[in-house]
Amino acid sequence: GGPADDHEGTRREDAAARVRQGMRAMLRLGSAWYDVAEQVKAITEDGLDPRNFILCTDDSHSGTLVQDGHMNRVVRHAIAQGLKRNVGLTSINLSSNKITSSGGIKVASSLKANRSLRAVDLSRNFLGSNAASSIAAAVRRNDVLESLNLGHNRIGNGGASALFSALETNDSMRALWLGHNKIGVVGSAGITNMLNSNHGLRVLDLSDAKVSDKDVVRLVRLGNLTVLNLKHNR
Repeated sequence: GGPADDHEGTRREDAAARVRQGMRAMLRLGSAWYDVAEQVKAITEDGLDPRNFILCTDDSHSGTLVQDGHMNRVVRHAIAQGLKRNVGLTSINLSSNKITSSGGIKVASSLKANRSLRAVDLSRNFLGSNAASSIAAAVRRNDVLESLNLGHNRIGNGGASALFSALETNDSMRALWLGHNKIGVVGSAGITNMLNSNHGLRVLDLSDAKVSDKDVVRLVRLGNLTVLNLKHNR
């Protein structure tokens, strides 16, 4: 008999104490409770068995459910927290997961700290310009990531410009996919500045954008690109 699990913990120590007493610790993320980030350290830093932990929500407002999702939101948040401390994972595919701007910003935060990931696929989500800009800030500091797929994310000119600016000082990136992102001439204008400074990028996908004729000529002449996708440019 006795309780099998508990969702009222808020600290790393709370989660560890419950598990060591034979219970399952429930890590809670709602609209008012944000306990996953702290309690997940019992797994990532203390090494406790993750099978004794449960993700859950509590007091989730309707607006949160509509904008960010229900349990999928909690799972995305937990992944982002784990990535900050992961030292073995080298590739992660989060494509087609309905990740919104807030989820993308959490992933960006983890990329600032992660030193093992070489490839990240966030294609076919709903990141938008703000999340793309946050990812760009992470790319500016990350000298490990080599492949980034942000295709089909509606990042627009603002997100594209932020990424091109970040890559001016990043030589570790080898492949960047930005196709189908509503990138116009303004957003694509930063490409040539980036390629003038960046000597590492080899693959660039700008399909379904609006790269100007002038920039197409420069793209062909500049940089060390071996693959350039400009399909459906107008």
